[in-house]
Amino acid sequence: MVPSRERAIALLSAGLARGSDSGGERPGLVYLVATGVATDNTDGLTSEELQRAGLLPSAQHLSNPPTHRPDHGAKARPFLRARASRDSQMQAAARSEHHGGGA
Repeated sequence: MVPSRERAIALLSAGLARGSDSGGERPGLVYLVATGVATDNTDGLTSEELQRAGLLPSAQHLSNPPTHRPDHGAKARPFLRARASRDSQMQAAARSEHHGGGA
């Protein structure tokens, strides 16, 4: 769902661009609605356009948030190991790779 411009401006003013909670909204979309500029599109703007309220020198991080690697958790590793050990096709493929049978 696209936030209203008023909500987008409020979120941006509340620190969304600095990494605060977006209230469930996608940060890149909030930035676009509030500023009228895509997060990866400041190169083609005029000096006047760069003076828009809320515009950041770089906003790419709002569209590409850091990735989450769930396999680093204390519970995930044992689960993944146990799951892999029960998958006969994956075990056969791993053996094949180790013995030079891979592509």
